[in-house]
Amino acid sequence: MTEDLLVMAWRQYWQLSVLVLLVALIGRLTDKRAPRLQHTLWLAVFVKAITPPIWTSSFGLFSWSQAEVAISPVETEAASSSPSVFTFLASALMAIWLAGLVTAVAVQWRRFANLRRLVADNLTADDTPICQWANETARELGLRRSPRVVVSPGNLGPAVFGLWRATILLPRTLVESADESVLRPIIRHELLHARRGDTFFAALQAAVAVVWWHNPLIWFAIASSNRVAERCVDRDVIRRFGEACGDYARALLRVVELRTKPAPASGLAGLCSAEITADRLKDVFDETRRRRAMPRIVGRVLRAATLIAALAIILPGRPTTLLAEECCAQPFCLQVAAESAMAAGDEATPAEEQR
Repeated sequence: MTEDLLVMAWRQYWQLSVLVLLVALIGRLTDKRAPRLQHTLWLAVFVKAITPPIWTSSFGLFSWSQAEVAISPVETEAASSSPSVFTFLASALMAIWLAGLVTAVAVQWRRFANLRRLVADNLTADDTPICQWANETARELGLRRSPRVVVSPGNLGPAVFGLWRATILLPRTLVESADESVLRPIIRHELLHARRGDTFFAALQAAVAVVWWHNPLIWFAIASSNRVAERCVDRDVIRRFGEACGDYARALLRVVELRTKPAPASGLAGLCSAEITADRLKDVFDETRRRRAMPRIVGRVLRAATLIAALAIILPGRPTTLLAEECCAQPFCLQVAAESAMAAGDEATPAEEQR
């Protein structure tokens, strides 16, 4: 049982690593022209990360790539002749992975507990101007529930979290030193994350990070997908609200000046001063010179079709050779049945002679 789990884990490990490199290459080739396509592909990567390779498909990329791999009877006998070494190795690796998994879960649980205390101690009243701006933006975006606003001590945030109700986390240094022209674009940025479903995406990232804590390419994928999500939201702020590029860029620069810290737990989406680079600000000013975006419904349909096609290709990870092995087992079963019938016939012959 342990050996089978190790083989499955290794199969998923190399397939996931190849997929991360492939999506990173696609992102490099498309550069900044298609951030939503890149975000959709990263979503497919994370779905693959939590889906074990337990089935095969003739359309699957990884099933097809392993079609020529076969296990000969000689190799099987050699592996079965010394199972103790492989069993010990599998058990040791499984123990190390479980220890890391428990540690990662404990760290995430502690961070979320601290975040809950932060929300309970610093929740902003609904009659404040910041909450009113957030409610106005939520109505413009069509959010069903009014968001909560938390002003964190120090320079923690901005960020947004909450799967069913958005909660905006703003640093106190920003709230006390900025005016409406800076705070409104930031609130719009955070609520657009919630409108896009990035809070669910961040929760998926947190689950993937816990399971694949030992794979550095997963951490690279998380960082890359976050940068792509920020680029998508930057475009949406300017296109949806008609935000002037200069005003929005000044709001981002204000976050940089305060040197805000990232959110205290995984599973949150938001701004971070380290992620606001000169290249990103240049993209904000270049947005006005880009061609008009396609209709929203068309973009959603295309992204959904891309996601479905990508999942159909990358999710099957079981080698197709397993089907051939199962078929090879059928003649063996027929041979055993034939030998049993012959033996029964031989036993019946003396009995007929006695009669």
